[in-house]
Amino acid sequence: MIRRPQLSIDELHQVRWLLGGILIVLSAWTVSFMDVSATLLLGIISIAVPVATLTPALAAWVPAWIHRLVFPLVVAFLLCDMFITRQYLPALIRLDLMLLLYRGVTLRRRREDLQLIVLALFLVIVAGVITVSLAFAVQILLFMACTLALLLVLTITEVMPEPPARSGVPPAWVHVNWSHLARRLLQVNNWRATMIAGVIFCAVVGLSAVLFLTLPRFDINSSMFIDKLIPPKSKTGFTENVRFGDVVNLQEDRSVALSVDVSDRSAVPAMPYWRMLALDQYNSRDGFSVSEGLHSEMRSWPGKMQQYTGAAPRLDPRRRVTWTFYMEPGVSRYLPMLGDFFLLTFNEEQSLRKSDVLRMYALAQESQRMIPWRVDGMVEDNRLRDAAYAARWKQLSSPDRPIEPDSTERLGRRGWGWRGDSPQDFYPDEYEDMPGNYSDEMLGRPPPPPDYLRLRIFSRSSLAQLYGAVVEIGPPDDGDVSAFIQRASNWLQQRHGYSMQFTIDRGERGERGERRRFWPDPLVTWMTSKENGHCEMFAGSMVLLARAAGIPARLVTGFKGGSWNRTSGHISIRNSDAHAWCEIFDEKDTWLRVDPTPGSSILPPADSDDTALALNHFSLETETGWASRTDSLRVFWYRRIVSFDQTSQLEMIRISKEIIETMSREWRERIEKTLRTLLERARQPWTWWQVGIIAVCAVIAVGIIWLWRELGIGLWLRSLRGADPVRREASRWLLRLQDARGPFAKGVASRLLRLRYGDKKTWREPATRVFRDARRAVRTLRRT
Repeated sequence: MIRRPQLSIDELHQVRWLLGGILIVLSAWTVSFMDVSATLLLGIISIAVPVATLTPALAAWVPAWIHRLVFPLVVAFLLCDMFITRQYLPALIRLDLMLLLYRGVTLRRRREDLQLIVLALFLVIVAGVITVSLAFAVQILLFMACTLALLLVLTITEVMPEPPARSGVPPAWVHVNWSHLARRLLQVNNWRATMIAGVIFCAVVGLSAVLFLTLPRFDINSSMFIDKLIPPKSKTGFTENVRFGDVVNLQEDRSVALSVDVSDRSAVPAMPYWRMLALDQYNSRDGFSVSEGLHSEMRSWPGKMQQYTGAAPRLDPRRRVTWTFYMEPGVSRYLPMLGDFFLLTFNEEQSLRKSDVLRMYALAQESQRMIPWRVDGMVEDNRLRDAAYAARWKQLSSPDRPIEPDSTERLGRRGWGWRGDSPQDFYPDEYEDMPGNYSDEMLGRPPPPPDYLRLRIFSRSSLAQLYGAVVEIGPPDDGDVSAFIQRASNWLQQRHGYSMQFTIDRGERGERGERRRFWPDPLVTWMTSKENGHCEMFAGSMVLLARAAGIPARLVTGFKGGSWNRTSGHISIRNSDAHAWCEIFDEKDTWLRVDPTPGSSILPPADSDDTALALNHFSLETETGWASRTDSLRVFWYRRIVSFDQTSQLEMIRISKEIIETMSREWRERIEKTLRTLLERARQPWTWWQVGIIAVCAVIAVGIIWLWRELGIGLWLRSLRGADPVRREASRWLLRLQDARGPFAKGVASRLLRLRYGDKKTWREPATRVFRDARRAVRTLRRT
């Protein structure tokens, strides 16, 4: 038997060094699934560790004084990081990356390799708690395989003798030839053992999946505190403050923001508007934002709950549609919805702030993980009923109501125009610098509810341009808000085209008072120009025009449209689908959805909800190609793994039971049909042709069985055994002499051990002589 070549101790160290470098890169890149500021460290690791791994001779020449400085520098970095950022978990993650970088560019012994595994495992555990990405699942499988291989190499090198180390001289294994090492690995590789190891690894993964599916579900929410230690960050276009350009910046991002499953495809609107939040406050400097009064209208539920009821009184049998949302981390804490609903269910208890009147629903804070929730009985609201604001509007438009001192009403009650000689009579340019400009919170009084009419911090020129535009469009006639909306939208679309790129002339910033008086408002400047713009500019301009005409209006942000994934049957909504539109009050009791952006329907159809549902036509773009398949895999991962609770477990058991019962019934029917056919043919008279066919088949079957017994089994067993017959015979005699006593029997056993395990070069005598003496020893052992 030819002995298989083995790796030397230096080659094993080279394999160990390579596996350690791969493990560092794999664990470091799990930080990409977290919202942690560590881009610089991650970039350095991605470059330095592969270079040091491929050229270990460079790592051997790291000066000794660097090793002495590492500990104090790392401690100082950690203390400064915690003191500056006040974020302890991100600081520990950055510390872990620094230690991984140090271990990756310096030579490691067995103890350092074990420390490396622990450091890498910390990042993997943190990422596993925070992320639910499918890519992380693949990454953790690679990490597990690499870790097991590294532990195997460490175990082998521990029992092998090490060459003596010389002080100040790098070990010999740092001079590595990777192509030669690859050839050596192919030479020493036992493909049968490799396949068995692969099968065992797959079996472990499969067993873990089976345990995941069969173990009872339990809530581990209270123990998952890690994701609470990383401060949340939302997309800039979906926060309480939206500056010009925030939404359009999202439109350049093609990554998926939201995936939606719907039980009935016909319930999807032709062009869905996924509404997230409304912004009522505007000023020239900060853009649109949510006022304190609007914040106060969102009610917080006491404690955490898993289910919340909507404003819909009951679930309409015609609208028993279930929507399941999967929102990616980092999008927003506001939940995108089409409209009112009957029941909102989370997969775990959540703190929710909601306002059924505003149709706004927000989590207490943004989660670092994917958030799934299910909505039952949701119906698109193109026209939002608001009885509370209708009553307030009657007070605001009453001619007997006095104007508050700090009010910015421009509406001359029902006669359109200004109340006063100039706009500055209501709102001076230095309003921000006035001593009496204190918020309601500072004065200790609750904020007033929003009136959706205020226009803050405008210069004289901006006000003149704004009201001049309203005069050119034409004020609303006798409360005909829809006609004014149509005229204003046409006026904007005739002056401006749609473009993702835009420029706003903000004017020169002079002295403090001069800046307030002459610095033009950017939105009004764009509105009165001929420049192209995007949805923010059109929607914001419509809000200003409506308010200047005395019509309440507010800005709304969210998503518009989406694409239908035919592979998995879900709706994919990307960050590029981010959109801004507005809602304008009809001066009665309803907010109208208005989208003045070119290419959009300005006003929603006037059909009732039932008619719109019956006439709805599905017109979303259909996704195809590899991107569609990747998205379908991610949604499958969310459906069957991430959102796998007790309900899903019972559903899978029920489906599995039905499949097994169906398959067994089909096979039973096939077997019974085949047996009936054979019995019918057996009862019929046989012909010589049928007898001959049966005889030939029987002879062929007997011949196959004989060949298998004579040749096949022997060849298969020999291929499995693969051992020398002399060694097998020696093993057989050793079993019979395992209780040998006396010098002669023990001597024979020693000679048999040489035949069984020793090299053939050490065999000093013929094997037949040893077996003859073994037979004599066995006979002697029997007599005694």
